[in-house]
Amino acid sequence: MGVRKAMDNVLDAANKRERDDGVVYTEGPLIHNPQVLERLEKKGISALKESTDLTKSTVVIRAHGITPKRRRELEESGAEICDATCPRVKRVQSVIEKHAKDGYSTIIVGDDGHAEVIGLLGYTEGKGYVISSSEDVSSLPDMDKVCIVAQTTQDMHTYALTVEKLKHRYKDHKEFETICSSTSKRQEEVINLSEAVDAMIVVGGRGSANTNRLAHISANRGTPTFLVETEKELDLKKLIDFSVIGVTAGASTPNWLIQSVVDKVQAFQAKKVGKVRIFTEKAITVLIGSFMYIGIGAASFSYSSSVLLGIDPRIKFCAIATLFLFSMYVLNHFANKEAAALNEPSRAKLYEKHQGVFVVLGIVAAVISFVLAFTVSLEVFFCVFLLFYLELHIGFLLSQRDFPVLFDIIVWHRFQARKRYL
Repeated sequence: MGVRKAMDNVLDAANKRERDDGVVYTEGPLIHNPQVLERLEKKGISALKESTDLTKSTVVIRAHGITPKRRRELEESGAEICDATCPRVKRVQSVIEKHAKDGYSTIIVGDDGHAEVIGLLGYTEGKGYVISSSEDVSSLPDMDKVCIVAQTTQDMHTYALTVEKLKHRYKDHKEFETICSSTSKRQEEVINLSEAVDAMIVVGGRGSANTNRLAHISANRGTPTFLVETEKELDLKKLIDFSVIGVTAGASTPNWLIQSVVDKVQAFQAKKVGKVRIFTEKAITVLIGSFMYIGIGAASFSYSSSVLLGIDPRIKFCAIATLFLFSMYVLNHFANKEAAALNEPSRAKLYEKHQGVFVVLGIVAAVISFVLAFTVSLEVFFCVFLLFYLELHIGFLLSQRDFPVLFDIIVWHRFQARKRYL
């Protein structure tokens, strides 16, 4: 969630600055993923350097947060500040700041030198200590009262063991559960998944603490584990003896990178199975990737709902729903090609390969749905036309409502006809 928020903030800031003829910088790498940072640089968004003139610029605070001192420096520079600090990190900052004012020393269980930890230390008023495991507790000085927190991406088991040892040493203590819930869930999933697969692939930046931690957890379970940043780093020869391969990813790994790895592994696995299975998998891939399954779902929904409501089901109504939804999803895909390439790379490749065919199919399906709607009644035609207009001009605003809206139109018309008949 924090990574998505940071990306949304920096892209919004970039769009705004483009209109104002300004520049956008990030205070340090926005997230620990080199492929994402490379894409941001192509958009003119780069990490801030010491000598940079911040006139007419926006500085985005990284997801890991920064120290209060550094924030004041940025504000005094005259730059517009966009705070993309992860909300979970902000909570830890608030906990530390409050207890530091009450005279508590702060013990942070995390990676010394990590960007998030450096930012957290800035809130301790000079009374902060960083340890990475329970073995480091003995190296800490004596303190009257301590506040214990964890880096948000810390290993939950390491933190639990360390806290127990800290509680025995410091009687006056306050301990806070500050590990991000999605981090702990992902760690639990890796533990469970590593026991159910023959090998594990972890996708993410090598500079990402939580990505490395996932790989470490998996490897410690005795499962052969491979850490890769992109699908290009996959050594398929090393995977040849494994039947079931698990894939997980760090918090800062975007969907398109994960899916690219999955696609490559699946393609490799397919070579080891029979031709019937390969054909079946390809057929399913085309069915899902081309949005045909949405059309089939629309027809099924229209037919079964008509039966349940006591309305005579007609093929024409099923066809309107099927053709309209298929055409809208296809045409909207081409209207949002950049987003599709990021979120659904396998589908984007399918559409890029057969672009002409899908454009023609989308237009033909839309036209036939209009003709069929017109043969039903003018009311149904205008309603379908209105939906078409909204889809093309507002994008995917109605993407989650097409089924019920179209069905409501058809059912309304059938009820009117039935009332007149009765």
